[in-house]
Amino acid sequence: MLFKDEKKYAEIVGVLDQLETWIHEIYAKAGKISLDPDEQNSQTQISTPISHTSNPDQPLSHIHPAVDPNDPLAHVKVPVYGDQLTRVRLAGAKDLRGGCHTARDRTDHVYPVKCADWHCKRSFLKVLYAFELN
Repeated sequence: MLFKDEKKYAEIVGVLDQLETWIHEIYAKAGKISLDPDEQNSQTQISTPISHTSNPDQPLSHIHPAVDPNDPLAHVKVPVYGDQLTRVRLAGAKDLRGGCHTARDRTDHVYPVKCADWHCKRSFLKVLYAFELN
């Protein structure tokens, strides 16, 4: 569990960085890749707050990124699900990191960002159960 505020891009970028770290650790423990000793002990930290905004329709975050030949996890994609606010914030955070030089910094392995309408499903079930009780 990460105690991050999804309404702040600086913190949601931190969530994406943590997901990338976990993906690399899991594949390293499975023996699929080897991590550098520097990578094992370091975590990407953002020292300045991100104050940029992204477009509401998030055009760049839904385009599948090009494969980096130097990336040990070049064909690994881990989908991420969230409600509509989380999807927009994650897509915006990926747009902010779109110009980085490495696949890990661009968070290319956290893809795609999908919407799961949990709130809509909860409301539907609430109405359905209220209807059955009457």
